[in-house]
Amino acid sequence: MKRGARVAIAAGLAGAVAVGLVVPTEYRPTLAALFTLSLCTFVVLWFRFIRPLRQDGRAIPGEPENLTVDDRGVRRQMRGGRNEEIEWKHLTKVMIVTTDDGPACEDFFFVLVDAGDRGCAVPNGAAASAELLRRLQRIPGFDNKAVCDATTFVERNQFVCWEGRPGEAAAAGETADGGEDDHGQ
Repeated sequence: MKRGARVAIAAGLAGAVAVGLVVPTEYRPTLAALFTLSLCTFVVLWFRFIRPLRQDGRAIPGEPENLTVDDRGVRRQMRGGRNEEIEWKHLTKVMIVTTDDGPACEDFFFVLVDAGDRGCAVPNGAAASAELLRRLQRIPGFDNKAVCDATTFVERNQFVCWEGRPGEAAAAGETADGGEDDHGQ
């Protein structure tokens, strides 16, 4: 038996004992039924939604992954060892992809693509902590309105924030004073 199932069963038994000890006799059947229903709902939600998220690698709030945003580009090391990366000099498209997966998991991603349709998908939470948007806004022609539009969307959609040729996004690797950034975020 898996640990999650054991924990749910132990919590259910402890709750049933507590109901039996604390609640007056005339209310026990009603409260026991309510508690059992709540426990069953929790178990179903756990095994249907939360547990599978951990197995398929989708981002879960609070679970760490390593994201580096620096003068060279963006590198994302995900749980399970998978890596994605793109260099600023190869960047040809910046999109935001929204999903209907929230709020239990990440539903807003910055997608950075090169000419070969390879690149890096960065969850918004990680992007914010690494100040990715600040760097993207340095690219001439970057569409901030597309970012604003994406933040209000809760369904599946794509918002193109910038498109160009390789080399045109080099400004994202520069510091605000025009030089190159020597340190990663």
